[in-house]
Amino acid sequence: MQAEVLVISDTAERCEAFAVAAGRHFECAAHAPGDEIADVGGVFAIVADVSLDVPASVTFLRILKAKCMAGTQLLVVMRAEDRRSRIQAQSIGGTVFLRVDVDPSAVAGRLLQLAAARPDRLDGRLRAAVLGAQGACAALTNIFEAAHADRAIDARMVEAGTQLVMDAIEQGGIANWLEAVRAYDDRIYQHSLMVGGLAAAFSTTLGFAAGDRLRFVRATLVHDVGKAKIPVSILKKPGRLEPHEASIVRSHPKLGREMLESSGVTEPAMLEIALHHHELLDGSGYPDGLKGDQIGDFVRLATVCDIYAALVCPRPPRAAFSVPEALEIIEADAAAGKLEPAIVRMFGRTFAAEPTSEAPRVGP
Repeated sequence: MQAEVLVISDTAERCEAFAVAAGRHFECAAHAPGDEIADVGGVFAIVADVSLDVPASVTFLRILKAKCMAGTQLLVVMRAEDRRSRIQAQSIGGTVFLRVDVDPSAVAGRLLQLAAARPDRLDGRLRAAVLGAQGACAALTNIFEAAHADRAIDARMVEAGTQLVMDAIEQGGIANWLEAVRAYDDRIYQHSLMVGGLAAAFSTTLGFAAGDRLRFVRATLVHDVGKAKIPVSILKKPGRLEPHEASIVRSHPKLGREMLESSGVTEPAMLEIALHHHELLDGSGYPDGLKGDQIGDFVRLATVCDIYAALVCPRPPRAAFSVPEALEIIEADAAAGKLEPAIVRMFGRTFAAEPTSEAPRVGP
């Protein structure tokens, strides 16, 4: 079949990683700079992971881009972030610029976003998830920027984001939603979108009434809003945090509740989930060390979604856990008395009706 995506890299290991990730959704071909590439008629995107300091590689990419059909996207992995490199990437037709440490799954997600602009490029359910995630992320951006600037959180943005998540889960399903959300390289937005989507799917599995489902998804979407006040350098730090850094991160639940209250939020589910989503049944959670019946039902459900979402996303230096691995971990937490076993069992059923080991194939 004709390639839809070309991966060009001067590093064999990275070339394979990007090609495998993109190949989950598109017909993909991997090449080194200088390879003969005869047929580019079906290519809509090129992922370029090469040194822009090598003239031959730059010339190769410029010629390759010119051979492709009009509108072909060139995603450039930036080995350097300086102005000269950006100008050089633009000069060869670069349209999307990615950090050098970008996760391959995020590259695949970005390709999904680009493909979603054309109705004939993606499967309808996957396209619904991708477009829904884009809209919900825009709403989240507004919410977090307001919180960071000490402005009131706009309730209309919360409602809009919530509805977009619920519609996308209904139309696209949870497996497609998780694939779409991987496009977001910002950990906070990615995590919040994942938790909101998981809450929408999980509440459907549990048979929630419409009003309860709306309240639950709304609360989970903004559960981490307190992180708007945590320094980005700490939130994005790879590896283990220093004790004082961990203490700062652990302040986000109380900050989140305070932000919601100062914005006029009175809904118990939103306030409780923001404050208590890190509490565990055995009392080992934070910020208040609640135990057992002190933790409300909505919070117990949200905590499972929160932990699972953190596991299936990469957290450098560790890679993302697979769906089966993540489910095993939360099952172990339930067996250890941290999570409610019945909730964890029901959570696993959320994925039973959908394929999770492989993403749906994408048509040309």
